[in-house]
Amino acid sequence: MGEPCFGVYAYNLAVTIKFRDPSAQIAVFYEPRTLCGLEPQEINVFDELIELGPRHEYTYQGRINPLGFKLRAHLFSPFERTILLDADSAWFGPRTVTSFFENEMAGLDFATVSHGVSHATRPMALGNVIDHGPLWQVQKAFEIPDGRTIHECYTQWFYLVRNERTEAFLKRAISLYDDCQMGLRMRGSAWRNSVVNDELVLSAATALCEIAPGRIPFHPTTDGSTKELTPEQQIVNIVGEDTTEKSIQALKIYTFITDAIRDIGFRWLPKPWQPKFYPY
Repeated sequence: MGEPCFGVYAYNLAVTIKFRDPSAQIAVFYEPRTLCGLEPQEINVFDELIELGPRHEYTYQGRINPLGFKLRAHLFSPFERTILLDADSAWFGPRTVTSFFENEMAGLDFATVSHGVSHATRPMALGNVIDHGPLWQVQKAFEIPDGRTIHECYTQWFYLVRNERTEAFLKRAISLYDDCQMGLRMRGSAWRNSVVNDELVLSAATALCEIAPGRIPFHPTTDGSTKELTPEQQIVNIVGEDTTEKSIQALKIYTFITDAIRDIGFRWLPKPWQPKFYPY
C-alpha cells in the first residue's frame, strides 16, 4: 500500500521466494495503484491477489495505516498458516518457506522476530520496551499487573496460525492499538510520525495474555546492507527508512537479484527496483 514502488518491492520479494520454493503460495494485499508499475505477466507471480477496501480497515483518519493493518491482515489471509512479510524485503539463503512450515514453525501458534529480550514487570521498573517507551510507562499505560513478562516482538516476519489462542492474542493487541490511535493510551514512538507502532502493543499483549511468541531461528538484517549474510539471516530488509543511502543499497541488491536470476533462466523475470512517478 502507498507508492507504486512497494508493488515492485513485493514482486521482487515474491520472485526470490519462488526461486527457492516454486510451490510456495504467496498472497499480496494491495491498493490498485501499488501494482500499476507491474506488467500482467509479472503479477502472475502472486497466487492470490487481495485488493484492499474499507472492510480491511487499512486507513485511519484518511491516512494509510500499514502497521495497524498488519495486526488485522491475518483475519483476511486465505491460508490457515501464514507468514506475513514486509514487501520491502528479499529472501536469501538455501532455506525454503516450505521448510520453515514443516520444521521450525510446526506446533507454534505464532512467532515473531525476537532478540529473546523480555522484561519482568514490577513497580517503577526501569528500561525500555523496544525503545518505544520506558518500561514503567508501558506497564502503567497498558495496565499490566506486576509479575508479568513482556516479550519484545518485531514484525518484519510474523507467523500466525488460525486458531482460538492466536485470535484472542491479536484481538487484544488490536484493541490496545486502537486505544493508542485514539489517544486513550500511550502512543510510544510513532512510525514516520503518523501512526502508532504495532510492535509496542504486541509486546504489551504478550504480558496481558500471558503468552510468549515463538522465535524464528534467524535474525533478519534491518540495514539493507550488501555485506555477506550469516546463515541465520534469510531475510534482508531492503529499504528500511527510505533514506537516500538505503535506496542506493536497495538498487544494488535488486540489480544483483536481477542479474543472478536471469543468468539462471528463472521463469519469472525479476523487475529491478527503480524510482518512477505515476499519475494517481
